[in-house]
Amino acid sequence: MFVKDKQIAYIDVLKIDTEGFEMEVLKGANECLIKEQIGMIFMEVNFANSHIGAASFVDLYQFPLQYGFELITIYPIVHRKNKAVYTNILFKHKNY
Repeated sequence: MFVKDKQIAYIDVLKIDTEGFEMEVLKGANECLIKEQIGMIFMEVNFANSHIGAASFVDLYQFPLQYGFELITIYPIVHRKNKAVYTNILFKHKNY
């Protein structure tokens, strides 16, 4: 794991923009999430399902909640052809 290999004790902001692989990044950060080593999570979420197998908005919203995070804001939603395509969301850990 990158954090362990680089001996990173704490991540203030984990920014995730991985074009449909956000859930894999979150799952990969499981140990850091359990140990409360992440203060905030900022990630892009898609509504358009343009990436096969990508997690839904609901899944990406709910995942951080189980680790003590709370939603801080949903940024303006980007629309194309009158449809919501994506946005960014910010979570903060309750102890941050």
